[in-house]
Amino acid sequence: MGLIPDVRWGPSSNTTFPSPATVSETRTLAILHSHAATSHPHVAPNDSCTTSGFFGGLPADVSLYQFIYKNNGYFKMCIAFARVTYTAGVGICAKACRLSALTVVQNDTVIVVESDAMTVDPLAIMPRLLTYMGLGGASVPPPTNITDYTIRVLPRAYGAAWTALTDMFAPSAMLKTDVMIPVLMSRAQVSHWRVYVWLALNLLLTLSGLLFIFVQRRGQKPLVVDVAIAALLLDTSRVLANDQHGLCDLSQLTEEDSKIGPLRLQEEYGHRYVEVGN
Repeated sequence: MGLIPDVRWGPSSNTTFPSPATVSETRTLAILHSHAATSHPHVAPNDSCTTSGFFGGLPADVSLYQFIYKNNGYFKMCIAFARVTYTAGVGICAKACRLSALTVVQNDTVIVVESDAMTVDPLAIMPRLLTYMGLGGASVPPPTNITDYTIRVLPRAYGAAWTALTDMFAPSAMLKTDVMIPVLMSRAQVSHWRVYVWLALNLLLTLSGLLFIFVQRRGQKPLVVDVAIAALLLDTSRVLANDQHGLCDLSQLTEEDSKIGPLRLQEEYGHRYVEVGN
């Protein structure tokens, strides 16, 4: 797809910045509909273009024109021409605007086209930019309908040219505006030291668990899980019989009671009992 230039555009002797304006005009648009090899060096009188091509079927009022060119063989191109009318300018989004891309502001209401000093230059770049966009397949909609494709590609090409020129001629000091980032587009800021602390704690828990399993497997006696039940099931008769220090009358042990000695778990002939050790 490409707009056929109707005027010559190039460097001008006038170095002043253009005045703000809007442009409403009608230009010729050429669209490559199909491309195939052929054995004829010229267009045959009874030859015609196929109705199915890059854009599928065509509207009834659209005619195709054939061109033959040679490049290591003969190839036939079927091109559709159309006269398109558009109005170019700028639209200002003043409220509830969405930043849908890095340099694209999306508005959900109708925007009034206003004058701008950068209106003419993007229109001059559009003919070549449309060709590059079509060849590269960049930022173009699916070619399912030739009318919808044309309506969508033209504003995208103009917007891309306008944005590029605006960024080029913009002052070095960037303007700032308040932006509210949606939740779905939020990015988390991770502190590296917190990640390392979290990793160290998890490794410490893992190593302590492995150490606990290793010690338990090498122990001769199983682990006492419930201390209260274990105290009831053990034989404490020797503690009661040899209670010279009043151990059974104490409700709370302190450091001064360390002279009593520790309680030791003993086993004799498969019978476990508790006694006061020295």
